[in-house]
Amino acid sequence: MKRMGLILFTSFCLTAVSFAQVPQIVSVTPIQNELNVPVSTNISVTFNIDMDETTINDTTFVVNAMSTGLHEGVITYNSLTKTATFDPMEDFEEGEVVTVVLTTGIKSYQGVPLDNSYIWSFTTLVDDGTATFETHSIYTAGDSPWSICAADFDGDGDIDISTANTYSNDVSVLLNNGDGTFAPHSVYPVGEEPWSVFAADLDSDGDIDLATSNHGSDDVSILENISEFGCDYTPGDINGDDNVMGNDVTYGVRYFKGLGNPPPDSCWNDSTGSWLYSAGDANGACTFTGSDVTFLVGYFKGYNPEISWCPQTPPVGGLLLREKGNKTPSIIHK
Repeated sequence: MKRMGLILFTSFCLTAVSFAQVPQIVSVTPIQNELNVPVSTNISVTFNIDMDETTINDTTFVVNAMSTGLHEGVITYNSLTKTATFDPMEDFEEGEVVTVVLTTGIKSYQGVPLDNSYIWSFTTLVDDGTATFETHSIYTAGDSPWSICAADFDGDGDIDISTANTYSNDVSVLLNNGDGTFAPHSVYPVGEEPWSVFAADLDSDGDIDLATSNHGSDDVSILENISEFGCDYTPGDINGDDNVMGNDVTYGVRYFKGLGNPPPDSCWNDSTGSWLYSAGDANGACTFTGSDVTFLVGYFKGYNPEISWCPQTPPVGGLLLREKGNKTPSIIHK
């Protein structure tokens, strides 16, 4: 009789577990592929049964925007309506695609997870336009720009642009000045013959990274945005007086002739493991030589349109992209 009771108890427990209801998503807001969504929108998901709110967090309810990357927010759960709501800490940009991912880490109050992850996207509202355009402006990029993408690379709320430059084997990044004009491009080496450039928060750290597909070297390059770093100097300011003028040329000439002091501003370059007189690196070659002084003279005469800087030692406020290495593409078999 005791054995029969044990069998019945075990059977009851197995049956109870077997019939625990699997959570399903009833609705989402904004809906899949919805257009013209306000940039200040909240994002909500309603389930068919009550959920364990402790499992709904920033690792299981993930919001990524195409132009602004990973968004942080406050997540709340209403057990009466069975609805979880994500309130972004910052508004989205106008006209960007926002993708939401709900993972199988989300569980019901009975501990049953979602069967599958759930993903949907929507597009935010843009202001009314007339579909007419001003006369075009021209900005310098690398050699034979083949592809372009737009995103907020420096996190200042304005959309910047990047190009893949096929013949110079690099990408150009042009930062938005905030009024629709762009600063001179910065150049970052990638693989051979990049044909396409793509912007996204690839490492989920909240800022926008870049990836290129390289036709000539049969690989992809990943450029991780590490814009929180920088060195306190002004490009071209060889004498360190916070101005870029003709006396910087004089200072550089005297230094190379052994008649003057070295430039006062130097930065540590991780890629070479050495210090660089970054303010004097006017041509952005990550060295300081007499050619930089010549370059600076050309800049003052109007031959060189802008002063560059070494990508590994950007000035404070300058965008820094670090190449994470080329990765050979492969076919993933399910």
